[in-house]
Amino acid sequence: AMAQGNWDRQESHLSSNQREMLAVLMALRAFLPRIRGHRVLLKSDNATTLVYVNNLGGPVPPLYAIARETLTLCAVEGISLRAAHVP
Repeated sequence: AMAQGNWDRQESHLSSNQREMLAVLMALRAFLPRIRGHRVLLKSDNATTLVYVNNLGGPVPPLYAIARETLTLCAVEGISLRAAHVP
């Protein structure tokens, strides 16, 4: 399965790390009917995304806000989210 889309004007001005985190959130929402109540392994080459997912947040407020929304979605929907690095 695949999800795709384009960044809107506001999203296109976000940092690359913010867009990476937002892509994770959008993918989880897109696949929610399939992944609800399951374990999900996120594979990413973005180290910041890995840290924010695996450490349940981080020090940069805009990234933390996206991570918090992502992890709240996972908690509400019974999703166990873990991230692993892919080179």
